[in-house]
Amino acid sequence: MRGRLTEMPNIAVEQWLDQRYDRRFVVHEFPTVDAQGIPPDAREAVTRCVLDLIGKGRTVVIIDSAGAERNARVCEAIGYTRMAQSQPPNNRIQPTARRARRG
Repeated sequence: MRGRLTEMPNIAVEQWLDQRYDRRFVVHEFPTVDAQGIPPDAREAVTRCVLDLIGKGRTVVIIDSAGAERNARVCEAIGYTRMAQSQPPNNRIQPTARRARRG
């Protein structure tokens, strides 16, 4: 991904990841044009790549430099559906169970 980071405008995202995480991440780039959706051939290429990586047990993160529209089309092609928005979890901390002492 050749997009620029707001905090470091002169460095590409891939370079930033490499510098910060010592090439821990592998970037697969599929160039598209902002505000024009994702062409079918690009969507199919991303879908194949993502499914291949998931099949190998890899963690996959999809980033769209301009928002979520292209991400949504890729996720739909892979078979994911948007989850219904749920209520926030109950964040109360539960007390730990105490073991009874034998005595």
